[in-house]
Amino acid sequence: MKTPYTSQFADQTAAALKKLKELKEDPHWTVHSDSNGVKIWTQPAENGVAMPMTKGETSIDGVQPFDVFSVIAMPAARRVWDERFEELQVLESFGPRSARFRAKQKGGFAIAGREFVGIQSWMLEDGVYYACQYSIEDDTIPVSEGRVRGHIHLAGWIVSPSGPNSVTVTYITHADPKGTIPSAILLLVVGSTPGCVGTVKKFISTHGVPPQHFAPNPRGGIVTRDETYAADGAVYTAKLFAKEGAEKGDPFYFVLSNITYGDGAKVEVAGSTDAMELAIAAEGDPLVPGSGKAFIVTPTGIAGEVTITVSKSSGGAITLA
Repeated sequence: MKTPYTSQFADQTAAALKKLKELKEDPHWTVHSDSNGVKIWTQPAENGVAMPMTKGETSIDGVQPFDVFSVIAMPAARRVWDERFEELQVLESFGPRSARFRAKQKGGFAIAGREFVGIQSWMLEDGVYYACQYSIEDDTIPVSEGRVRGHIHLAGWIVSPSGPNSVTVTYITHADPKGTIPSAILLLVVGSTPGCVGTVKKFISTHGVPPQHFAPNPRGGIVTRDETYAADGAVYTAKLFAKEGAEKGDPFYFVLSNITYGDGAKVEVAGSTDAMELAIAAEGDPLVPGSGKAFIVTPTGIAGEVTITVSKSSGGAITLA
């Protein structure tokens, strides 16, 4: 899976992923802090931006790279582990691994909330997950009322295996929040943003790993909407929309980590059930990453919407209710 996108932004995204890899190994980082297993570095930003570039890194035991990537990628989980995150809107999808987005961050006392419009992509290469975001100029998307449009030069995650059952998580940011931010607040952001590697680690130890989904076919016939994850009870819901004329047998996978659903999971479906068929993935399915379980949703060719609910169960297996 070395081609994570197919769009007019392919060259820019390839350059961003290349830059992300280079920055991880860049020798010019200066240690900012090293506490509670989280190490943070900074270096002066390029392009004259006042906020420095930051890098945060930590190790997590008892997990696979896909587990951590699931927590990073799901907006419903991010609302828990990132205190400034407010909303992520997918404006246009270029397949399962790339999209145009608008992200919103919370403001504070006398500080306007920020928003960013750009491209996000991810790829899996040699067992390592890479995810990156960068801003684009898009005059068709007006700035939301009461917000400042910031600029992401590059923000990205690298989740790499460090042992048979452990990973190293790295988060690098180079952003310009634009507008006016007091220097004291800016200093807090410099520490808290890369420190998200630590809050991701805490989320996994406290709440487990939410379900993650993917479509082997980039032009698959199912779209997800309105995902939620009740972290305290590990209850996941999502609306799935089957496109009219979608090819039957075009699979859409849901992967359930054994960290959360090792004792079993119950999957309930409501809505236009004639639009989709559900089945449990065969043991050893080569498309299922890590050591988790999976179920597969396939369109029947009929347009319709269903709501999927996944919750913990017993018996060790997935049951389709």
